[in-house]
Amino acid sequence: MNTVAKGDSLEDQVFYTLKALLEREQLAFPGNRSQIFQKRAYHSESRKGNIVFDIAIEVFRPGATEYSILVLIEVKNYEKKVPVDDIEEFESKIRQVGDHNTKGIVISRSGFQGGAVNVALSKKIGLARIGCDQVLDWIAERKDTADWIRQLNFVKGQLIAPELERTGFFGVDGYDCFISFGSWLEHLGVISKFELPESLLQIPYLTAQDIDERINSLSLQQCYKGGLLDMDLLCESISGYYDVAFEFTRSLGAGLLGKIEFDPLVIYVEAELLADIHRWRFTLAHEIAHLALHYPLLAPYYNGRQETIALFGLPSPLTGKMTQRLERQANMMAAQMLLPIGQFGEFILRYFKVNGIHRGYMFVDQQSCNQVALFNLLTAIEKRFCVSKEVAKIRLRELKLLKEVNCLGIGDHLRNEGFL
Repeated sequence: MNTVAKGDSLEDQVFYTLKALLEREQLAFPGNRSQIFQKRAYHSESRKGNIVFDIAIEVFRPGATEYSILVLIEVKNYEKKVPVDDIEEFESKIRQVGDHNTKGIVISRSGFQGGAVNVALSKKIGLARIGCDQVLDWIAERKDTADWIRQLNFVKGQLIAPELERTGFFGVDGYDCFISFGSWLEHLGVISKFELPESLLQIPYLTAQDIDERINSLSLQQCYKGGLLDMDLLCESISGYYDVAFEFTRSLGAGLLGKIEFDPLVIYVEAELLADIHRWRFTLAHEIAHLALHYPLLAPYYNGRQETIALFGLPSPLTGKMTQRLERQANMMAAQMLLPIGQFGEFILRYFKVNGIHRGYMFVDQQSCNQVALFNLLTAIEKRFCVSKEVAKIRLRELKLLKEVNCLGIGDHLRNEGFL
């Protein structure tokens, strides 16, 4: 494919993505008062001629004959990084056709020179870098804690790096950074929200029994050694079902703990989590749970005729409630795999018998003796099943093995009593 054809291919993908959003009334501007163009020419007084831009969006006020907002997009599909000269030239073109109410955006697949990033930041020109085709990061964006400085540095690094650390989308605008095309466009005011109606995509409600049945259908019994879930055997077994690969040595960046990419099908877990084995095990189980519970439901949408949408990592077609349900279900399945009812139940019964707990559950209130008893139980579960105390506590609640009455957090209570 020659250089012009390559550039046109990426330009077409950007254009048709935005055009589809406009037609569906999913842009920030009303569709009947907005127009999108490819290879649109605008008059430059200083040149006494026209300047042609790859993509342009014109927005009109009601009854107006001239646009009030103009978004100009340049698409660079170079083999090398976009040089600073290209950004400066683009900024000059913008000023020549309309400095006011005009937003400039440059999209590249190969990245940008460091000087180009600095100029774009100072001139308020949006920059974005897109990885390979068929990028799907919708499940991956579960963040640990907000760390915008680290995220900004990571995204800026990706814009100038020789090669991307991970496939995806990276954009900056001023000192804001983005890892999905949709969130970036929302920030720029190009779109308001991208979301399919719930009627087109439903996430069914699943009970704990439903999830147990799904686990049993995967025949994971051989993945346990002495009642402990062996993660190597788990990955091997799941690979046999889904032909999925696993990657644990990469830094995902931007605060991500784990993610799934569909084409090819790969589960990633942040490399730094290996230093916290409890968290690493739960994150891996959580991603596998997403694959087992939600891949059959969502893969046809993402792997179907939505290549353009998928390429840019637009926000998932899930409402907030749907996303919460997805995450809750994955957490439930992860906990049930790590603390299976059979082995976990037997362990609890023995523990209760040895420690004289005869109610069939542990009762906890604000008394220090009961708080310490719970702490000891959670510590025992942590050591036996290699899970965090928080996961153990959640599983106890699910199985009605823990009854709490007006409790402070364990850490708070132990601090109040001088234990911590």
